[in-house]
Amino acid sequence: MSAAVIGFVGVLVGVFATLGKDTVSYWIAKRKNGRYAAVRIVCVLDQFVEKCVEVVGDDGTAYGRPAGRTEGGEEYLLPQVSLPKPPIFPDDVEWTAITPDLMYRVLSLPNLAIGTNRFIGAEAEHSSLPDYPEVFRARCEGYADLGLEAASIALALRSQFELPESAIEIGNLDWNAVAFLQESKNSVITAREAQQRLSAKMWEQTEPKGQVKDQRDAGKTGG
Repeated sequence: MSAAVIGFVGVLVGVFATLGKDTVSYWIAKRKNGRYAAVRIVCVLDQFVEKCVEVVGDDGTAYGRPAGRTEGGEEYLLPQVSLPKPPIFPDDVEWTAITPDLMYRVLSLPNLAIGTNRFIGAEAEHSSLPDYPEVFRARCEGYADLGLEAASIALALRSQFELPESAIEIGNLDWNAVAFLQESKNSVITAREAQQRLSAKMWEQTEPKGQVKDQRDAGKTGG
């Protein structure tokens, strides 16, 4: 083999070695930046989940009694937990270090929170004493959804970057925020469906039978 060929091969080896080193360094740095971003984001999400739990668990009572009282002495349910502000994520993280789908879910969460608060406010416009049922249903279901989404994102980030769960054990060790949020949401959905069935039944009972039958027949015809 000529000296020229040997020299050329040496150059190629050097080039590929440099490229390989740079590539490895790039992915190591990307992994490190992603892990740092995940830690910062997960801490915000964990805190937001706890705030969601507080809202969902607020039934409008204090010490076992309705928390509100009118000037006339009538008791009514009054929210005890203020709606939290949408989560604010740090601006010193490299967002491209995490996957695009997780980045989208993280950055979409504040807008989802704003929309949820807007919906709760709209429900309050036509909710009434003493129980404000529409408000508490909207608060419970809305913040259960937000908490479940935040917990799901945190779980995905922990899995991707091998982050640990909280090592601090306080109170009831069987407590699970995700299970609580899901059960609370399911309870609201079940109650709403039961109310819808009851309303439909009462509506049928108040209308003349012939009119109800005509409406059903019209629905079948239209379908």
